[in-house]
Amino acid sequence: MANLVVIQNEYRDDMAVQHVVGYILRHAVALDGYGLSADYPIICMNGLKRAWNKDSGSRLNHYIFSLSSPEENQITINELLSFGAVFSRFLHEFQTVYAVHANTHHLHLHFVMNTVSFLNGRKYSAGFLPLLQFRDFLQQQYSRFQHRIYYSYPKTINEFREEDCEILEIG
Repeated sequence: MANLVVIQNEYRDDMAVQHVVGYILRHAVALDGYGLSADYPIICMNGLKRAWNKDSGSRLNHYIFSLSSPEENQITINELLSFGAVFSRFLHEFQTVYAVHANTHHLHLHFVMNTVSFLNGRKYSAGFLPLLQFRDFLQQQYSRFQHRIYYSYPKTINEFREEDCEILEIG
């Protein structure tokens, strides 16, 4: 089973970018980004927010794409990392940093998006459209995987548990 988890947290505090991006960097076995330097994603994201005077409110969106044991044996770490690049195309004007983690029972990809556009400074407002586009891509390109999209409401990024999530029935 392939699961796309939407972490439902508004990340409004001043340290949200440092905490969440710092977490995904610490556990990364593979890392990349879009619209920023993957070597300095925290500096890039916060700098863009300051440049557009949008350094308050919701700071980022956080997603996790995970695979179950049978599926993770059918995919390489680089192929899983490439899913981050694909998802970034659906969010074409927003900085993203994504990293593959192998620190749990399943390979998974953390994906963090800056909520400020690098093209015009507007805040993200596309809702679930990019998730639906990504799901459709996965269904077309990786039909051997079953796909689910979940909402998760953890208090911290270390609290995600699949059994605490709600399946998002869309499309």
